[in-house]
Amino acid sequence: GSSLCDKTLKRFLDCRAGRRRVRCKPVRHRQSAAGDGGDSLSPGPNHPARAPADQPRVLVVPFENERNEPKFHWLSEAAAVLLTDGLRAGGSAAIVRSQRVRAFEQLYLPVSRSLSRATIIKVGQLVGATDVVIGTYRVDGTTVSVTARSIRLDAGRLQPEVTERGELTELFGIFERLSGRLGRGGRPAGPAAAHPPLDAFENYIKGLLATSPVSQASFLEAALRD
Repeated sequence: GSSLCDKTLKRFLDCRAGRRRVRCKPVRHRQSAAGDGGDSLSPGPNHPARAPADQPRVLVVPFENERNEPKFHWLSEAAAVLLTDGLRAGGSAAIVRSQRVRAFEQLYLPVSRSLSRATIIKVGQLVGATDVVIGTYRVDGTTVSVTARSIRLDAGRLQPEVTERGELTELFGIFERLSGRLGRGGRPAGPAAAHPPLDAFENYIKGLLATSPVSQASFLEAALRD
């Protein structure tokens, strides 16, 4: 049931925060704040300062799978999760996943499908965003290429594309570099932090996307085992 999913999710978040003994590998990926109701997906003890009230509010939506390969569909949501976490870790006012999901639900939109640019802008306006980040990814063998760009909602202006590439096993590092370029003008990333194995993170994301409590619990329990 949902209570089992909630408990499993909490255990996985504890693992990501390093509060349990898990097989974590160090990468240059800073954990984000647990602000906004403890909603961030990378909770931890080192919380950045709260963003100023006049700072742009950024909404990151799931990225598009360029090749539409079902095997890598989970990377669509993973991209939004990791980039949001990275922006928040750098002090940006990125909007957390639960707010995004609520906005999608209010507009009767599928959480995990591609949307038109006009619809994405409507979601951004609903959550009070000033900027929306969209993007695509492409997997070639063992490497992944990720491209992102932001849209200024007040002017409808597209910012230049930012692209990062690397091995799939470097997924956390790829999005750390991407968030650094988008949120801090390309400044160096912060100190290394622990993160779960990629297989565990993949199952965690699949658990977030699962439509039934049984499937959610199955993926999240698998994430804890990996």
